[in-house]
This record gives sequence, C-alpha cells and structure tokens, in this order.
Amino acid sequence: MTVERDLEVEDAITIRELYVQDQPSTVPATPGWNRLRISVRARYEAANTAAVLESAVEQHLIQLWPVTTWTESRIITGPDRYGQNYLG
Repeated sequence: MTVERDLEVEDAITIRELYVQDQPSTVPATPGWNRLRISVRARYEAANTAAVLESAVEQHLIQLWPVTTWTESRIITGPDRYGQNYLG
C-alpha cells in the first residue's frame, strides 16, 4: 500500500516507531510544503504471524520531497489486504 500526504514543515519531521521505545528519528526537510509518501508491504503477513520472529516481516519506505503547492491526500496503490480491515 502506498499513500501520499502534503505537510507544511518548518525544518524537519520526526518519525517515531509505534511499538519501539527508541528515540525518534529526525529527518531534515525543506521549509514549506513537502510531500510525504509512505509505502508498506507484508502488513497482513506480519499481523498474522504467531511466532516470535528474529527479523521484521513488515517493510516500510518513507520518502519526503519539497513541493510548491498543497495537494489532496491520496492512495497511490492499495488498500492492501490489511488496510481493507480499516475501511468502512
């Protein structure tokens, strides 16, 4: 599944993992409007794995780049099998 959303940024964005207590990551960004694209795969497989795993099953790609104008949020691909559980 891949989604995009535009964010108005001062100088950086902070990324925090939901289930990990590590310090958040700060990613520098161009001040003004930036487009954030998040791609994820294997969410369904990760959610339906009963075993304790040595490495992650779910994979994420986070991209950020400056844009000149704001655009409506959109789904590029998907929703995937996992995301369909959350659509009404």
